[in-house]
Amino acid sequence: MSNLLVKSIPVVTAVVGIATGYAFFQPMIIEQLRKDGALKPQIEQEIQRYESAAINNLDANNNNNNNNEVSKEQ
Repeated sequence: MSNLLVKSIPVVTAVVGIATGYAFFQPMIIEQLRKDGALKPQIEQEIQRYESAAINNLDANNNNNNNNEVSKEQ
C-alpha cells in the first residue's frame, strides 16, 4: 500500500466517527434542550420546518408506493 493511503486511513476513520456520532447524539441533545427550555426559538423553528418537510417527503413516497401497488394489481 502506498504511504499516502496508510496515512489517510486514520483521518477518514476520524471523519466518519465524528459524522456518525453527531447524527446519533443530535436528537438526544435537541430533546434535552427542549425539556430544559434552553432551545432557542429560532432553532426550534428550523427543526419544525425540517421535520415537516421530512414528513411531507415520507407521505409523498408512501403515496407513490401505494399507487404502484394498485397499478400492479390491475
